[in-house]
Amino acid sequence: MPPLDSPAGSPSVDAQNPWLGLASFTEETQAFFYGREEEVAELARRVQRKLLTLLFGQSGLGKTSILRAGILPRLRPIGYCPVYVRIDYSPESPSPSEQIKQAIFKATEQSGQWTQTGVASAGESLWEFLHHRDDVLRDADGRTLTPLLIFDQFEEIFTIAQSDDFGRKRATEFIEDLADLVENRPPRDLEAKIEQDDAAAERFDFTRSDYRVLIALREDYLAHLESLKSAMPSITQNRMRLARMTGEQALAAVVKPGGKLVSGEVAESIVRFIAGGSELRNAEVEPSLLSLICRELNNTRIAQGRAEISADLLAGSHDTILAEFYERALADQPAAVRRFIEDALLRNPAFARALRRSAFARPSQKWARSQTRSPGSSTGGCCAARSGSTFVASN
Repeated sequence: MPPLDSPAGSPSVDAQNPWLGLASFTEETQAFFYGREEEVAELARRVQRKLLTLLFGQSGLGKTSILRAGILPRLRPIGYCPVYVRIDYSPESPSPSEQIKQAIFKATEQSGQWTQTGVASAGESLWEFLHHRDDVLRDADGRTLTPLLIFDQFEEIFTIAQSDDFGRKRATEFIEDLADLVENRPPRDLEAKIEQDDAAAERFDFTRSDYRVLIALREDYLAHLESLKSAMPSITQNRMRLARMTGEQALAAVVKPGGKLVSGEVAESIVRFIAGGSELRNAEVEPSLLSLICRELNNTRIAQGRAEISADLLAGSHDTILAEFYERALADQPAAVRRFIEDALLRNPAFARALRRSAFARPSQKWARSQTRSPGSSTGGCCAARSGSTFVASN
């Protein structure tokens, strides 16, 4: 089963299908991305102001959508060349620094060209790669472009990369290379070369800082960054926390892409439903859940041949919308996947406590109770869905 944010798993998006469900927004679907304008503007200001910026927040709050559908199209027109990177720690892949340099080459080929050709050498560090003297990235009009390295799901360096000795070695090398870059610190190997040969310094401009680095991280891994402070002090400075959507933001995320498909009154009812009945001014909403519910309601609208999502359609879907999504998500999966979710995960006390605290539990409590009462329920009183690395569930 491909990740829900992968091309193979991305749903179609158009005026009749304006909500993506659990998939992330991209530059291609930015016309349907609403509700996070303030956060995108603040993050863009931070990126322009400092060499390193850290975006963190709980899973399910739409960090990837903000990066891809917010930051990329906002900064690209004003002279930035975004380079979206997600490191592969598998033994078959190149080293992290080579992956990053390949991503830079690919992105910059589409945006412009470097003023010096052939100056990059195999095996050089990221700092060296971006500090070649007089090697500047320019677009077709001769305008200078600033490379912006975006590392999404940075927590994988503390999870996937730690699964074996090879991954841990890769992670250590990556952090050392990245630390030199964000601290604008010549690598030790280069300093050793210069000690032996002063001419080695002539290839580099040690005063350059014409690049930016943006890291996105799940909030529950924020403490892990403490181990990086000594090598990368900047990791503690320019941080932005992403919170849940307010009621007004959530309303905009429903009404603006929805157009004539949903009225303001019904949209407010949807937001309040997801917020557990809270008034709009007090609502806190997880964007992934909001988009999922809207997508499911819209699918029902289309199936019933309706012109819009009505109040009675919403009312009639309260008890079934999550269960139906869950069943479809697992339809082509081995039975062992269902057993793992329902028996191993949802029956784990620590996991269950976390779910009860989540916003996803609130709108689905009624459905969960009805499933518990029903002896014929195939889900045994549990509903779970997976978005990225997040389980959203009720029990």
